[in-house]
Amino acid sequence: MNAPRAADSQTTSRWPERAVWVAFAFGLAMTLLSFRMPLLRDVGGYLTFGAKLADGAVFYRDYFERKTPLLFYMLGWLFRAVGPSLWWARGLVLLHTALASVLLWMIARRLGWAKAWVVALIALYLLFNPVYLGFEVLTEVPVMLAGMAVAWLLLSRAGRISAGRWFATGLFIGIASTSKQVGILLAPAAGLWLVIEEYRRNRITAALIGRLSLLALGVAIPLAGMTLYFWATGNLDAMVHSVWDSTVRHYEGLAFSAWLYSLARDQVARGLVLWLPVCVAGPGIFWRFVRRGDDREAALVLLIVAWSWIPALKRPYEHYVIPYLPHLCLLGAMIWRQWLERYKARWVVGLAALTLLPTARHYALYIVPPLRERVLDQQLAVAQRIRGYLAPGEPLYVLGAEPKYYFLTGHYHPDPYVYNVLLDRNWRPPEELHHALAHTPGLRYVAVVKGDIEPLLQTVEEVRARAHLVFEAHIGNLETVWFYRLPDEWGSPSSLSADRPPG
Repeated sequence: MNAPRAADSQTTSRWPERAVWVAFAFGLAMTLLSFRMPLLRDVGGYLTFGAKLADGAVFYRDYFERKTPLLFYMLGWLFRAVGPSLWWARGLVLLHTALASVLLWMIARRLGWAKAWVVALIALYLLFNPVYLGFEVLTEVPVMLAGMAVAWLLLSRAGRISAGRWFATGLFIGIASTSKQVGILLAPAAGLWLVIEEYRRNRITAALIGRLSLLALGVAIPLAGMTLYFWATGNLDAMVHSVWDSTVRHYEGLAFSAWLYSLARDQVARGLVLWLPVCVAGPGIFWRFVRRGDDREAALVLLIVAWSWIPALKRPYEHYVIPYLPHLCLLGAMIWRQWLERYKARWVVGLAALTLLPTARHYALYIVPPLRERVLDQQLAVAQRIRGYLAPGEPLYVLGAEPKYYFLTGHYHPDPYVYNVLLDRNWRPPEELHHALAHTPGLRYVAVVKGDIEPLLQTVEEVRARAHLVFEAHIGNLETVWFYRLPDEWGSPSSLSADRPPG
């Protein structure tokens, strides 16, 4: 896959460099405009966790989520330094995007690529980052960065990888796993690659075992640190239940036909320019590597992508692509580059342009309209309106799976299940929700957000029947918010004053 520099120069001369720079400029513009994308469901919860951790809460004790906690504590450290802020959180995402781009540049230059191809590679990544929800604060983002670091450590043209690099690889995999459990899937990919590399060079078994031990030790150190912390805070059982039991339940009952339909509809289509070359050339890459040792670098990246795809076997959501999106772009660029060397450039470029059409459609339907309609500004305006009715420190209850209005208003609730979902994926029973509304001191207002409220419909109907509707707000085509004042007889007496007009 790595052609000599002369061939690379010839390829570059045939590459339409203007199109590359236009794609790079567009991708960079959309990355910067990500500041103005609306705030989505999961991220609202993550930001809420970060704000409460900055205020002294302990994860798995005061708030629960099914994921390992590194991202939430990163947000907590950030908010402790600068205060809870959507803009600082999205600045952190831009920093992650910049780091991934730098790592892609370092890898491509290590592989001897000409600068035009490096620009094309980064342009691919920037173009597809918004398509797969890369503009949000997601637990997959630290996994992505750690995975890129693993690729940079292992993609060595010099040949054998040192023992120190294998230990560092394990450390990055362990760090990835403390941000989201799927990070651990990098470990079998790295271990399998180590076995292949060592046996290809006829290394003795002791050397192989030693390097596997260093890899495993590196993985274990961050995980052991996380485990010790929650053991010391008395929350180890809650951590194990959240990380392990809930994860296992997520992957029960794989329905292949439903997965295949969702994959083809939601994932492959929008990134066809990436998936087409991988699906067509991927099996051949690995076959050539196993048989003759060719395409070594592409085989490693393909192995990482293959293992990282496992979580999407059950849940092919767009953000599940984020951990290996840079790897996918790198592998796609490798294959397109090889095709340009072997076939007529106009046919290859035409095929690339054709397979970009689904991506253009996704931008036209799902990314550009929220920017044009200023949906984020509408969300912030609704949060400001809610805030005008609440006294400083007064609690708010968000009924539904949209906890972002806790963060946007700065008013929270002590309920540890901010999504109204228990750890075993069961929705909160009506009696628990009623208890939360009736026995929270000072609670006067409830926000009902349209979305996954059907399982909570009994409680929602009770609120609608007994509470006073203060206002209703439609936020583009994204969501509707109903803001209610609870009747005095619902819960404990309140000493707060009567309604105040929005500030």
